[in-house]
Amino acid sequence: MEDNKNDTIDFAAEVGKLFNDFPYLRRHAIYINTEDCSESLRYYKAREMTKEYIFDHATADDLRAKVKEIAAGRQSSMCHVILELASIGPFVVQERHKFSAILLNLSKQSIFQRLFNNICAPLQSQLFSMNHETGHALCDLARGTENIHERVADSFAALQHLRRFDGDVSLLAQQSWQRAYWAFIGKDTQHFTSPTLDHIIDIQEQRPAGMIPKEQLPKEADRLGRLPCSTEKINMTTEDITSAMSNLRTYAGWSMGSFDRRAKQMAMISSSALAASNKFAFYVGAKIFQPFLCPEGVIINGTHIRLKEEKRSELADKFIEKAKAMGFPALAQNFEDNKAGKFHFHPKGQGPKPIVLNAI
Repeated sequence: MEDNKNDTIDFAAEVGKLFNDFPYLRRHAIYINTEDCSESLRYYKAREMTKEYIFDHATADDLRAKVKEIAAGRQSSMCHVILELASIGPFVVQERHKFSAILLNLSKQSIFQRLFNNICAPLQSQLFSMNHETGHALCDLARGTENIHERVADSFAALQHLRRFDGDVSLLAQQSWQRAYWAFIGKDTQHFTSPTLDHIIDIQEQRPAGMIPKEQLPKEADRLGRLPCSTEKINMTTEDITSAMSNLRTYAGWSMGSFDRRAKQMAMISSSALAASNKFAFYVGAKIFQPFLCPEGVIINGTHIRLKEEKRSELADKFIEKAKAMGFPALAQNFEDNKAGKFHFHPKGQGPKPIVLNAI
């Protein structure tokens, strides 16, 4: 397993590994390091580049020239092209063009890293982002921005992570919680991939990802992204999702911006999640509450809450029972592990300690 506690990504080297492992990318993807441009400019350029690439016949040289032309005409420090090719992300050019461009700003601390900065290794989170966007370019069912496409892209990133970091699932557990949290606060439901990530965590011990040949990873990611655990059991319209999350927040007494009360508000989510009648609301609520089942407690924005053992065990049993009844075996197993004191949030080898969440 790699020592990655203080490491950050070597952009050129990592793109080189991807090109070596997946030769398709050499002719169909462009990777751009955007660390010198602002966040707003990054997304503006991505949309602009995607629009300007609407032509049927293109070569890697055409794309490389277009990237240089855009950079020279607007801001020379906007990007640099790595290893002869570049990338557009998170926007993927339409499939008929067979080209993807992936934009990555890896010098800026992500929201995910701020949430888990006490336990999140920068290298791992940066690689997950790079592999997620690569999944959009590489996997047949990931070329788009709908939830199915995001599930497949996250599946590819998860499989890549497990191969590289000796099956350590801690980052996947953190990502699963963050995906649910963003759905809960109404920021992002397209990236709600928690059921898929939880399923991958559950099967990791049964069939380590390292046993899957790398050339089969894109197809395996396609398969995982369309499993019933990811799709059929949480099939709701945008209106239904908005309503479910609004109700869940209301029952928990949630108010945006109340950082001083956030820990207590999150603790109250247990009752609203257990009372939820639809599967999406239950799953999201269960994930949000999950850190409270850590035997050492949870620290949210500096507030430490630790449940008494009897209460912790009682709530774990209720979540396990409801997860099974709603058809979420991986989530039920997750809570079984939590009841026994096993938490996937912490990397292998770390001793018992509270789960710390920041900037909630």
